[in-house]
Amino acid sequence: PFSTGRGPIRVSSDPSGKFLFTADSADDTVSVFTVDPNSGNLTAVAGSPFGNVSTPIDVAVDPRGKFLYVANWGSASVSVFSVDGTTGLLTPLSESPVSIGPQQQPGGLAIVSTQAN
Repeated sequence: PFSTGRGPIRVSSDPSGKFLFTADSADDTVSVFTVDPNSGNLTAVAGSPFGNVSTPIDVAVDPRGKFLYVANWGSASVSVFSVDGTTGLLTPLSESPVSIGPQQQPGGLAIVSTQAN
């Protein structure tokens, strides 16, 4: 077993499989781990778990692995972080979190690539 924040509810990895992210709903954090490509062992990234979220319910990484999106049940918003591709360190964007509107509670996230062939 690997320790996360309290109440991990959803898990996502970056496209390369280098990092694993958990939405820790019980303590308003996101945990980040590096994944050992040979053993699958997880190692917490320095600074993890990260805040700037409110009852996170889901996490999703963009197709390039540069941004992490967190659906915040507790504040009807989405937090956006840049992901350091070397260390996994999360940095909240200055505009984050982004409100999704009054009386709205996100239940999850999906990222769709719109790249043309």
